[in-house]
Amino acid sequence: MARDVLVTVAPDAVPIVVDANILHDCIGRSAKRREPTALVTIANTRAARIYCAPHVLAEFVKYRDKWAAEYGVSTAAYQEAFNTYYRPLVRRVPTDGLEEMLLPDERARLDVLRIEDADDVPTATLTIALGALPMTRDHAPWKAVHGAPTDAATLHLWVDRLMNVGNRAETENLQSFTLVGVTAPGAVAIHWAGKLYRFSPVAFGIAAAAIVGAAFCVPRPAYQKAWDALKTGFGRLDEAIMTPHVQANEELQHELPPFPGWDDLVAATSRDAALGRACLYRLARSRRTPATVSSIVDDLPTLDIGQEAPRVGRVLRRYPCFSELRPQWWQVGRPESFANGGRRRR
Repeated sequence: MARDVLVTVAPDAVPIVVDANILHDCIGRSAKRREPTALVTIANTRAARIYCAPHVLAEFVKYRDKWAAEYGVSTAAYQEAFNTYYRPLVRRVPTDGLEEMLLPDERARLDVLRIEDADDVPTATLTIALGALPMTRDHAPWKAVHGAPTDAATLHLWVDRLMNVGNRAETENLQSFTLVGVTAPGAVAIHWAGKLYRFSPVAFGIAAAAIVGAAFCVPRPAYQKAWDALKTGFGRLDEAIMTPHVQANEELQHELPPFPGWDDLVAATSRDAALGRACLYRLARSRRTPATVSSIVDDLPTLDIGQEAPRVGRVLRRYPCFSELRPQWWQVGRPESFANGGRRRR
């Protein structure tokens, strides 16, 4: 319920793409301290979405014994930290076909990266296509994504902040408790009122009349106390949770790489590629995923290339970066728990 409130009132999620070394360090820190990193915390509140190229998780499986030893923890503890904190949140996104969605200058930057560090090309390709924040300590992929070099301080700024480990699990629990405390009474009332109305509109009318009649018998000071308590609860909610949440989101948004204009994409790529990248952009930032084709259509920018639901559905099926978790419900990539089982894309 707490997360649903944030989904309703907060801005778009920030897409973050992690490389293999960053994911290794995050898991290692969590395994050693038995706590989530800040990256996990913001992803749990849907302030951010975490993505990676397929090879990143393949390297986790290949090198987890070595990486666990580097942090002085057992392989079992390292695996448990991944399963507990990261596996439900990290979405594995195939990069096949993404380059055709890119502008010529974006592809040219990837060609340079192939010469400098070919291993980072899949992660950089995904980051550029999403318009995501790259979590990397390597200068070459950062330059490929942003189109310009940066200094070490800027490169490490968000990496260090998002990899911090502290008492964030308790903070998140407190936030959820506060949100539930403020919103639960109304949500419960609406839920049971809806059930009663579907069961019997007559019974609903009688109950509503009884509640209204009882309300007239409540002393005025009691109303005032209830109203004051509600205002206090929402005030604390805004001060302790919503304001910091929105501020952190704005800071992250400011760090995102430049994203091309839709007119430029339509002019420089095929219709399917432009429409595919628009779907990728919106779904990667959505706090409510998976999403239906109709809701995706409603959320797309106007491209003037034909973006009715049947065409959008065909584009979603064309590119492997989109996953149909159940019929007509789509998202970008899929959690690792689906990587070796579950329903496959059609």
